[in-house]
Amino acid sequence: MLLHRLHRGRGGFTLVEVLLSVVILGSLLGTVFVVQKQGQSAAVASQAQLQASLKASRLLDRVVRELQSMGSDAATPVQSTSLGTDTLDWQVSLGVTGGAVQWSNTNRFALAMAPGEADNGVDDDGDGLVDERALVLTYEVGTANQRSVTLCDAVAELAPRETANALDDNGNGVADERGFNLHRTGDILEVRITVQGTGPEGSVVSASVETSFRVRN
Repeated sequence: MLLHRLHRGRGGFTLVEVLLSVVILGSLLGTVFVVQKQGQSAAVASQAQLQASLKASRLLDRVVRELQSMGSDAATPVQSTSLGTDTLDWQVSLGVTGGAVQWSNTNRFALAMAPGEADNGVDDDGDGLVDERALVLTYEVGTANQRSVTLCDAVAELAPRETANALDDNGNGVADERGFNLHRTGDILEVRITVQGTGPEGSVVSASVETSFRVRN
């Protein structure tokens, strides 16, 4: 009589196989986590860049809207040096009376340190930006009705690729320009603005905009 011996298959996993599976699974999960984190950081950076761009564009629109009615000879400084200027006093024509132009009270754009910030290379106010400026618009300077409004408190200290060395480092025709700069040649006024914001892990993003227009006579 022939006896057939049945061999049962081995059940379960060895310890080595279990450990190997854990290592592989951990590696896969780690890769997924890294990819997910990178994606989140990229999304945050894109959002920060978008916000800075929107702020810069809106600020540029406001500045141009205020200055488009500026009198050609009713501004100080009237013409710009190679540095341009971050401060401008101007008046608006109110009409003609008896053959003479009637001017409004003086208005002013001026770049100042942002609230809580000092010009010392340190983030004094803890917002992630260093030495940022505030663009302040003042109406009716020197009168009882004088009033000021801060249009933006995240203006860059200097324009991109520019350093304070009396040279035109970024090749745009203006030396040492601030994050807000007005440069006038003849009747053409150039407006340049750079706004900053904070991105992921303390990074700083910036957005620059510029335009030019002809000043009224």
